[in-house]
Order: sequence, then C-alpha cells, then structure tokens
Amino acid sequence: MSEVKKVTKNSIFVFSARVIEAILNLVVFAIIARYLGVKGFGLYSFVIAIIWVLSPMLFLGLNQILARDVAVNKEKAPHSIGNGLVLNLLMTMPVLVFAMIIAAVFDMDRTPTISLCIAVGTFLFKAFARNYFAVIIAYEKMKFLMVVSIITRVTEVLFMIFVAMLDLGFINLFIASFIAELLGVIACIVIFRKKFLISRPKVVTGEIVPLLKECMPITTSLFLMEAFLYVNVFILIIFATDIDVGLFQGPHKILTRLQMFPMALFVAFLPMFSRAAASEETAHKFDELFARTFKWILIVSLPLSMVGVLFSNEIILLLFGKEFFQAGTALQILLMAFPFLCLNVLCRYLFLILKMYRFRVISDSLLVLANIVISILLVPSYGFIGASLGTLGAILIQIVINILFLSGHFREAKLHKTFFVPLISGFIIFSLIFGFRDLNNIVLFPAGIIIYILLLVIFKTFSEEDVLYIKKLVGMKKSG
Repeated sequence: MSEVKKVTKNSIFVFSARVIEAILNLVVFAIIARYLGVKGFGLYSFVIAIIWVLSPMLFLGLNQILARDVAVNKEKAPHSIGNGLVLNLLMTMPVLVFAMIIAAVFDMDRTPTISLCIAVGTFLFKAFARNYFAVIIAYEKMKFLMVVSIITRVTEVLFMIFVAMLDLGFINLFIASFIAELLGVIACIVIFRKKFLISRPKVVTGEIVPLLKECMPITTSLFLMEAFLYVNVFILIIFATDIDVGLFQGPHKILTRLQMFPMALFVAFLPMFSRAAASEETAHKFDELFARTFKWILIVSLPLSMVGVLFSNEIILLLFGKEFFQAGTALQILLMAFPFLCLNVLCRYLFLILKMYRFRVISDSLLVLANIVISILLVPSYGFIGASLGTLGAILIQIVINILFLSGHFREAKLHKTFFVPLISGFIIFSLIFGFRDLNNIVLFPAGIIIYILLLVIFKTFSEEDVLYIKKLVGMKKSG
C-alpha cells in the first residue's frame, strides 16, 4: 500500500474515532448539564478542571514518545508499554496528594472531594489506554482506535443516562466514567493479545528513569496546556460565581471537543512526519508536508468556525437547554479561535517530532500567561464573557509565537498562500456575515462558503501539487 493511501486509510479511521468520541463526549456533557443545571454543572466542571490540570503527572506525555519510538522500531512495543504502565502507577500517589491539597485549599465539601478521588482512578485508566493507543498508532492500525473509542464512550453515555434517569446523584456521574474507562483498558488488552500478539507488557527497569527524564519537557508542556484549558475555571471561581463557570464551560467543552479533529489528523500523519524528520536527506519532504498541512488546516477550519458562529445559539439550546442560553455569545467568541487552535495543535506535534522541547515549553508558558493576564483583567467586570475573550486572545498570541519559532521550516511554503490568503479570505467572509447577520442563517451559510471558495481560487491559493495530492487521496491518477 502506498504511503498516501496508507495515511488516507488511517486518517479515516482516526478521524472516525475522534468524531464518534467528540459527539458522544458532547452527549455526556449535555446529559450532565441538563441533569445538574448551570450551578451544578459549574461544580462538576471545577472537579474535572482539577483532575485535568493534574493529569499530565499521570500521562507524562508517554503516548507521544511511545508512538514516535515504536514507529521507528516495532520491537520496542512490549517493554515500551510495560515501562509506561509502571510510570503511570508510580505517579498515582503524587496526583492523589495534590488533588487533596487543592480540595482543602478551596474548602470543597465531602461529595466533590470523593468525586475527585474517583476521577483520579478514572484518569489512571485513561493513561493506561493512551499507552496502548500509542503503539496502535505506531503500527498504523488505526481501526482499533475506533473500536476502543466506541466501547468506552458508548458505555459512558449509557451509564450517564442511567444515573440521570434514576437521579443517582453527583458522585455516580464520576463512577459512570470510571467504569467506562476501565472497560476501555480491558478492550485494549484483549486487542493486543489477539491482534498484536503481545500478551504481556515487559518492564525494563533500567529504562524507566531515562524515560521519565525524557518525559519531563513534554509533561511540562502538557501541564501548561491543561492549565490553559482550565485556568479560567479557577479564575471564575475566585472572581465570579459557579454560574459563570457553567456558562463558560458549556461552550468551552464544545471547543475542546472540536480540537479532537485536528489532533486525529496529526496522529495519522505522525509516523510519516517522524520518518521525514529523521534525517537530513528527507528534511525537504518534512518541510513540504508541514507547509501543505498548515495551509489545509487553515482552509478547512475557517468555514467550520463560520458555521459555529452562525448557529451558536441553536447549538447551545440543542445541547444544554434554555438555562444555558446566555452562553451563545461565549461560544461565538471561542469558535473564532478554532482555526488558530488547530494550527497551534499542529505546531505542538511538530515541536515534539523535531525535539524542540524548549520552544514548546516557552510557547505554552506564554499561552498560559497571556490567558491569565487577560482573564484576570476582564473576568471581574464581564464574568464568563471575559474568560472567553481571554481564551481567544491567548490563542492568537500563541500562533504568532509558534510561526516565529518554526519559521525555518517554511522554506517550502509561500507564506502569502499558506497563511495570509486563507486568513484574509476568512476575515472577509466573517465581516460579510456580521454585516448581514439579520438575514436568515440558512441563506448566509451557503453564500459565505461559495464566496470563500471563490476568493481562494481568485488568490490562487491552490497549487498544482495541491491538486495532485487531492487526486492521490481519492485514488485518482493524473493522466500524462
């Protein structure tokens, strides 16, 4: 199978898995939000924010390192999984200790504190599953990702419905997630025994400490990323109310689920990027792939962002109900950041592949700092809207920083076509949409898409290589 067809096939499987996961995650959040109401959902979001901020200590970025290393040498798979599982287990106690300290600092009641402890167990199983996923990605057998994702997320949805219908209470929402993640790990173990013929992970004790050291820069970056995603929850708890937390986290969950789509694409491309970056002889191929991916992510994500902005109020009502109606404005603001969030996700993977760990940490540090500063300035006066603006501003600042850090790899790119033309075209469309926002959205949407495509064609955004690449992806061959 050719490289292009293999990537296409794997992209379809990974993308399908992420679409299913994103949709079912949104269903879960919708069930929880409707069950608990705005204030209760704010408390739930606070507990989830604590465990996600601490999660890099459990995850350690192991899945990224394992996927990279096993992609180069498949024989590393058994002991890579084993060493990863040992590190996950060793980090469980520190995470639990920090979770209890945070609970004490914020004077959390017994119910959310118990829920937080259950969440630590849930995330330990998530960490186990991620290690298995890394090897699946390295073997480029992405269909198994879809199988495990379906098992885990469908189980969680069913248990959440069960908890809500029987009114089993706050703690049982976390127990439902715990059971779902446990079943996901069991599914991974069964698949590896049957399909990968890896019946038992192996542990090489001499490799654990070096592996932990290699994880540290990525763990730091992951911690910064989670801090960015959830710092506004803590700022809202301090400067606003639980209701503001709920109204912010509703639309914010939509943005983070959408983030799974570019991540799915980059995961499928990770082995090819890694091989291209492995030597000087293939460096030009890496730069070419980087430029093309950068451009197409921007071209595709801009109209998706436009759709979300147009139908933001309808999306909020559909998912969370009338009690969350005010969150429509927050969703509009956050979805404007979506294209740049996609590009930042790409840059984060490229920093890993190129082993530019220091630049990744600097970039994410500035992201978090910008978010904190903007949100602290705006939240006291504007509540959840201020937090949304803080998120948008921080993402825009980071993409500028990332482009500067990776500028040397734009050798194969014409920056005006790779970045500025799609961006300007998108800006024109957004301006037209808001200028004619009194018109029916059903009319605005197709008109906006048509004008957007015409602008891309007029500005000659698509090269001959792009056309050839598209034909290869759909299995066509250009005749001589």
